[in-house]
Amino acid sequence: MRFHQSLVLTACVLTLGACGNSSAPITVGPPAVVIKSAGDNQSAEDGTPLAVPPAVIVRDANGNAVAAVTVIFAVGTGGGSVTGGTQATNASGVATVGSWTLGTVGPNTLTATAGSLPPMTFNATATLRAACSVATPHTIGTTSNGQLAITDCRLSDGAYVDFFTTTVSPAGAYVFTEVAPIYDAYLNLYGSDGWIVGFNDDAPNSTSHDSRIKALLPSANFVLGATSYSPGVTGSYALSSAQISASITNCEEVFAARGISTTQNLEATDCNYGALGFYSDDIAIFLRQGQMVTVTMNSTAFDAALELWNSNGVKVASNDDANGTTNAQMVYTVPADDFYIVVPTSHVSGATGPYTLIIQ
Repeated sequence: MRFHQSLVLTACVLTLGACGNSSAPITVGPPAVVIKSAGDNQSAEDGTPLAVPPAVIVRDANGNAVAAVTVIFAVGTGGGSVTGGTQATNASGVATVGSWTLGTVGPNTLTATAGSLPPMTFNATATLRAACSVATPHTIGTTSNGQLAITDCRLSDGAYVDFFTTTVSPAGAYVFTEVAPIYDAYLNLYGSDGWIVGFNDDAPNSTSHDSRIKALLPSANFVLGATSYSPGVTGSYALSSAQISASITNCEEVFAARGISTTQNLEATDCNYGALGFYSDDIAIFLRQGQMVTVTMNSTAFDAALELWNSNGVKVASNDDANGTTNAQMVYTVPADDFYIVVPTSHVSGATGPYTLIIQ
């Protein structure tokens, strides 16, 4: 019996405490590597948090978990946001960000950095919100009541937006208004192809923060985007529309889409174009790169003249007499997507009277 006990004791000593309750101490070294633990390669709708918060493990050179290491999580690309961006590793060496909310549609990244160690980069994909594919029918001449909410579609600046489809018929001048009691309204008008036609923040000659767009439109389908000037705000609004007189007066803000023909008047109350007393009705139109636009101005009351300016205040086209007449016509191939200003005016200082403007 004594001999047997002696052999067991010797075996335990030789194996450095493999028997009984003896154990060798583990020495944890300084942080040597940061490893992704969870939350990589996810996807979610833009402006929403990921289901699994990204996490990392910090280990020493021997692969041991290192506790109490400060890890900083920061947004890389995509413009999202985090909560709990500074975390300390737990006893298992794991640090988990509070949450990661994705930014704009497309690739988003998040970095996790522990001291001077190379950071880990998490990748995610922000998808377009389902609400962006939803549009409510709106009938010209009526009012649609709505509510900006955090579940709405989001624009690139983070503002929520509700879309409405509407049919313009007949061609003519139309006004669209967004009235919001608790936020600064912002209204966009798009063509059926999704390209902008007009926009407005604060209604002209108004002390309110309501929005109003006046536009000369052909018979076609359009989309209205009721949104806000500031990103992330919510609240109720009323969207209304009506067909109105096409007359442009008092140098008012007017948008137009291609395919319109409108009868107007140069008046002494119009835009005062230049120091020589020329009058004009300035009309904003969005043109796309590669498009060819033809603008024609006909008048029997005065010698018509046309100019086209880009958004940088540069005159890019002009015409006085076209085809041997005193009418005017510009044909312009658009070099870049931009809002341009069509300036129907006269060749004679102070001239007034009716004219017809055609934009094709």
